[in-house]
Amino acid sequence: MGAGGSSVIDTYTERGFVVGGVEHRGSVFLYQDMTLLWKVKDIAEVTQASLTAAHALRPPPDLLIVGCGARIGALPRETAEFFRDGETAVEVLDTPNAVATYNILVQEGRSVAAAMILPRTEG
Repeated sequence: MGAGGSSVIDTYTERGFVVGGVEHRGSVFLYQDMTLLWKVKDIAEVTQASLTAAHALRPPPDLLIVGCGARIGALPRETAEFFRDGETAVEVLDTPNAVATYNILVQEGRSVAAAMILPRTEG
């Protein structure tokens, strides 16, 4: 657990993320002590609709980190524009760096949410 009871991401495997000792199969959305399965498998699927949970959070996080898989990518234009003028800033990183950044910010007690796409193995 991080500061304020927020869960850190212990690790991830080819099947899912381990958060607070519990494995969640597939991509996840995290905020404070809440971990939800997230059906997104690719950065192109990160839409306003897929981030409904981020819009409903009270209090809203200062930062939403999107882990976009094995390689960094860009959010769809409409999604980026939606967050541009909102209360929550968005940072897009490849998932390994997103996990590390999220965990550091949680440990510092920062108001941060994460939407993590499971990196697919290529080959």
